[in-house]
Amino acid sequence: GSAKQAMKEQADGTHWLEWYKNSPGLRFKVQFLAWKHRAESPVLKVSIHSDSLDDVPDIRVVPKTEWSAGVIRDNSDTAMNARAHAHFGHPDFRADETHMVRIVVTFPNFPIMGLGFSNKFHVMTAVHSSVLTDLTADDFAAEMTRRRNDGDCSPTAYVRLTGLHGAAHLNGQEGVLRGRDPNGRMTIRLNGGREVGVLSKNYEKVHRPKLLRCEFGDFSDAPWCMRGSEAGSESESDDESDHQSESE
Repeated sequence: GSAKQAMKEQADGTHWLEWYKNSPGLRFKVQFLAWKHRAESPVLKVSIHSDSLDDVPDIRVVPKTEWSAGVIRDNSDTAMNARAHAHFGHPDFRADETHMVRIVVTFPNFPIMGLGFSNKFHVMTAVHSSVLTDLTADDFAAEMTRRRNDGDCSPTAYVRLTGLHGAAHLNGQEGVLRGRDPNGRMTIRLNGGREVGVLSKNYEKVHRPKLLRCEFGDFSDAPWCMRGSEAGSESESDDESDHQSESE
């Protein structure tokens, strides 16, 4: 009974939409690839091989020749291709505004299931063009996740603890430099939220990649640099918009 109930819950598209949202860095990686390849195709396919958040899904840009010509690669593609063709084949479609994410579940003993939803670009519109060539999708996702978790949009105040004796177990931990406390020590908020006060000799700056145009001196999108954790977040409502699922 419990196994059947679990299978029923997994067959619900909402289960996989939540999995997609909670998978570490996955949405940022998809956004990066969708933006980088937006001139080629606005459709990406995410193949999931298990329901573990440790699973590394395959991400593939689906060429226009597949969905625009109605090519069927598996049974879950039928409705998705039709929807992609209807939406992205419209003359008024703009590749800089939206893309489609297809989640396909393919692990053993599970019926092939597809979930599709349209998603708007958010922070990618403020990302410097050089980032698309200088960073990999994994590097971009890691940095965006770090900024979201730290609530800090600046890559210049990130440090690593070193040379501590009384709290040697903290050596090597990284965090955000927040300023000087009343005792003259520097306050550092570590990954995870804990704050510690240390002497300036007990931390070293850690290089973090620049991402946003304002970090390269172009302040046309300066508000992104002042949004803190919001700059590393996506609208939940946009993620859920227009999602459909079907199973074989």
